[in-house]
Amino acid sequence: MFNPVYALEIINQQVNSCKALLAGDDASRACRPDGSFTCDGWEVKPCTVGGSPGVFIKKATETSVVYRRAHLICSGTILLGQENDHYEVMIKRTSELSAVAQFGIHGIRSVNPNKEYKVSWCTFLDSYQAYAIVVSDGMVNARINPTEKKEMIYEISDATWAIQAGYAYREGQDATRAVVLYTDQDPSALEAELSQYLDDHGMTDFADILDLWPEIDENATT
Repeated sequence: MFNPVYALEIINQQVNSCKALLAGDDASRACRPDGSFTCDGWEVKPCTVGGSPGVFIKKATETSVVYRRAHLICSGTILLGQENDHYEVMIKRTSELSAVAQFGIHGIRSVNPNKEYKVSWCTFLDSYQAYAIVVSDGMVNARINPTEKKEMIYEISDATWAIQAGYAYREGQDATRAVVLYTDQDPSALEAELSQYLDDHGMTDFADILDLWPEIDENATT
């Protein structure tokens, strides 16, 4: 029988909070600003799994590493615990993703999409690249941050949803493409609209918008 000890909430590969189930108290103090979690020999941190968003989980005792594995998950819940004498992990991906995963969406943020998005924008190096595109059913205003040239600002207004697709590559590592939906609507109610948006723009899923960055870069810097 699986006995969970810690329950971690994962949002966009980041450990957002943790509850110690045996003590019943909040263990969020073990969550670090970089989105990782370290407690009682457990370590959870963002990683890529075949180029897709995931987390790497390790459990170490005083004498050895007893669990080491990468899991494909962007948002959801991770349970850390034991089954008999073995350390085990249970992954529960966000259920709302089932309605929109077909569009290449990895995570959902249940927030009002009408806001300012500041994202990395480094596209001029061969050894490292990181950038993100934001699209929406509302108005999108994109510009380079005047005080931080390696950052793009997207201002979204009059929208019911926004999608941020991010790309990251470092020499010697797999490239990562992560797609996150921002909406305060029921994601299942957006299926038809998201599908129509892809059709209208000749795309198969929302990761395809990452190939549009040269045009956005030119528009934002001229």
